[in-house]
Amino acid sequence: MSHTNSFLSEDEIHSFHDSMHLFPTNAQTTVHNKKMMKSLNTPIAGSIAEDDNTYSKISLEDEQLERILLLCDGEKVILTSNLWASVGLVNDSLGEIVTIF
Repeated sequence: MSHTNSFLSEDEIHSFHDSMHLFPTNAQTTVHNKKMMKSLNTPIAGSIAEDDNTYSKISLEDEQLERILLLCDGEKVILTSNLWASVGLVNDSLGEIVTIF
């Protein structure tokens, strides 16, 4: 089942604000993610990505990954590899950034 904005009230449209969004291109995803980060009204930190290609066949050279990772308090994240399985940091785990120092 799908909905379009034309059939939804303003309250219903707003209820989807925090839901997952799917986009056909990486560029549209990046624009949406930056807009959502700015809406958190918290400082945004940039971290230069390091690629050791240990866990994935995708590398920074493939241009599928961002070269600068933007992070901010309150941002929702998903792990794409098993980082520390014994404490639950495994692939597809969802979380939220609490503090950047």
